[in-house]
Amino acid sequence: MQTLPFTYCRAVAPLALALLLLSGCGGGSGAGSAALPDSAKTALTSTRETPTTDEATNGPTTTTTLLVPDSSAAVVVPDAGATASPPGGKLVVRLPPNASTDQNHRLAYQFVAALLPAFADKINAQLGLPRDVVLTMSDSEELNAYYSASTHSITVNYGLILYAATQVHEGTARGGASGGDGAAQNAAGVLLFVLYHELGHCLIHECDLPVPGREEDDADQLATLFMTRERTPAMGRSLAAAAVFFAQMSETDAANIAWDDSHSIGQQRAYNILGWLYGSDPARMRGLVDNKVLSAERAQDGIEEYRRIKRAWANYLQPYLKS
Repeated sequence: MQTLPFTYCRAVAPLALALLLLSGCGGGSGAGSAALPDSAKTALTSTRETPTTDEATNGPTTTTTLLVPDSSAAVVVPDAGATASPPGGKLVVRLPPNASTDQNHRLAYQFVAALLPAFADKINAQLGLPRDVVLTMSDSEELNAYYSASTHSITVNYGLILYAATQVHEGTARGGASGGDGAAQNAAGVLLFVLYHELGHCLIHECDLPVPGREEDDADQLATLFMTRERTPAMGRSLAAAAVFFAQMSETDAANIAWDDSHSIGQQRAYNILGWLYGSDPARMRGLVDNKVLSAERAQDGIEEYRRIKRAWANYLQPYLKS
């Protein structure tokens, strides 16, 4: 993920419109409320007086409601038959002790301590990996997350977690998770997309998948596929939020763009995500075209691209499916 100053320019404005159109994930011309359904949210409260095996806190933590994926939600892996005997590896959450007294750090730690286990449970119920892969966090303030093939781990940086946790915390104060606060849902959606993106890198390397093309684009494809397959009203908004995030993070001055970067330019990633989102369900997402967020040509390409993405990843993941 690129780490660049936030910008808001004319290129971002149409993408922001997608957030309004997908508030209820109906894809129509109107904007509705963004309340999460029960299948797409879990209210997690955590008040601990003593440290646990994985957490050493300085006193009791603050009770906070967090938006995280529900491990009981619908199966989200691509359509394919389960293999008779998938590998036994899984995602394993290992968080460093939380010894910080900084309020922001404690908020971020509490957020990730709820999010990562829920994400791991969801994936472990559906996929078997060749070996265990660690999910963890680092103290880096960079807005980033990464997969490491050498350590077989996925790491989310403190900076990115704090960004999401702060938005969720403030959103909860403004109206609560059940109130569908937009900023909170957007931030949680961005972090969820990032986790699926890094899972894509993980699967490519751990399973030695022969994916063609640029790996960063492949990981974006898998993240979009996983999220659209969940078929919950919140997922459309989450993907639109991820699209806006990448566009905001993108450098707009051509002289400063890293043309040799392994990632596509932020605006390209944004429109790719929305194109695949449209392709996943053109009828429900027609508002993206009706309101000119996507051109008719790009939307039509998105239908075919999504079909190919779905078929390719179904074949890649078939040996690792549990159900």
